[in-house]
Amino acid sequence: MLLCCTFCGRSVNLRPSRKKRFKFCSRQCLEKATRSVREPARLAVIKGKKPYNWSGMQKACQMCGKLFYISPSRQHTKKYCSQICYGIAQRVEPPYRPCKKITVNGRRVPKHRHVMEQALGRKLLPSEHVHHKNRNTHDNRRVNLELLDIHEHGRISSKHRGVPR
Repeated sequence: MLLCCTFCGRSVNLRPSRKKRFKFCSRQCLEKATRSVREPARLAVIKGKKPYNWSGMQKACQMCGKLFYISPSRQHTKKYCSQICYGIAQRVEPPYRPCKKITVNGRRVPKHRHVMEQALGRKLLPSEHVHHKNRNTHDNRRVNLELLDIHEHGRISSKHRGVPR
């Protein structure tokens, strides 16, 4: 015997004995169809209730200074009132800013490599790296640039990793 689900309309083949109780083809359809009845009732029951770990403790947000309620177990760890304040507090200047690129003969090349090629009068090898002495990747003056091999450049750069300029 074929019957249709009252929610999604899908046809389901059933035994005649299940015909009287059939309304939904699956638990998902049952849940979706009855949510509008269940959800307001659930919200009405919990509205205005305090959580089980309510202590009335308040703490000031380290970012915006707003007071917010906190559970006793989180009093030493929670510092921010919201995810937004936490995100703002975690933002730092990225350690690497992409270098400026210029177009030379239809090809995009990093400006510091082009400056070094002009100073040397030849093309740089792929194994040659251009190091910024003052660690400012946007300062492409010739006096600030130094030609190093890949291993030497890695050794020098790793010393300064995590150290502010």
